[in-house]
Formats: sequence, C-alpha cells, structure tokens
Amino acid sequence: MDHLALLSAPEAHLTLVRLSIVLLLVAPVLLIRAAVSTSQRRRLLISAFIAMSLGTALTFAVRATSEIAGSEHQLTAETHAAVLEHRRLETEAAATLTATSALLGLMLLLMLRFRVRVFELDAALPIAFMILYSIGVLLLLRTFYRGGELVHELGI
Repeated sequence: MDHLALLSAPEAHLTLVRLSIVLLLVAPVLLIRAAVSTSQRRRLLISAFIAMSLGTALTFAVRATSEIAGSEHQLTAETHAAVLEHRRLETEAAATLTATSALLGLMLLLMLRFRVRVFELDAALPIAFMILYSIGVLLLLRTFYRGGELVHELGI
C-alpha cells in the first residue's frame, strides 16, 4: 500500500487547479467551433457545456483544497493579505464561471427540451457566451498566477 500514497493537500490543490484550467480552456475552443459549424453545433454546445460544468465544479474543489493547504502554514500579515486576495479572486472566478455555465445550460435546455429555434441568433450565442466566459477564465488565470506568487515568493 505504500506505493498508493495520496497526494498532499498542496499537491492535490495544484493538480485540481491545472485540471480545471484545462477543462475551462477547452470550452471556448468548442464554442468557437459551434459558432462556425451548422451541422454539429448542438453536439459542440453540449460538449462545451460539459467541459464548462466540470471545470466550474472543480473550481469549488480547488477552493476546498486551497483552504486545507493554506491551513498548514503560519501566516504573517503580508501573507494573510495575499491569501485573502487570492481567495477573493477564487470566489469571483467561481461565481462568474457558475453563472455563465448556468446560462449556457439554460440555452441548451431551451434548444433541446423545448425545441426553441433561434437560427438568426444561433451562431451569435456561442460567441456571446465565449466573451462572458472569457471573463471568468481570465479571473481564474489571475487567481492561478496569484497562487503561484504565494507559493514562490511568500513560501506558502
């Protein structure tokens, strides 16, 4: 059983961060493909929604591992302020990504369940969602960068 050792909290945190970012960066690619494809638009939108939902769900797991990993360190006033900023960015990114994922889910529900056809807007919707979603991804990347600063510069 020694070879099956679990990841430490900081390792688990970093792994989940990277996995969520990969999933969240795949979604815009799928949305762009959906915008230019008419024959596979529905399938690509569903795939983007799945990637967005999984990536967004992982941001909440990231936050939990962040708190566990952070509790292992004694914080000075400087590091405490940096950790608070990092957690604020985490919250903003998770909220933005959750709202955008929910909006895409609602659009898919209307398209698939209720057969709403909005052909004039169909190509524009993935691009609009990509713009909104990019805000959340940028917040997440800023959070990732700030977390890296915490680790490398402040030794957390």
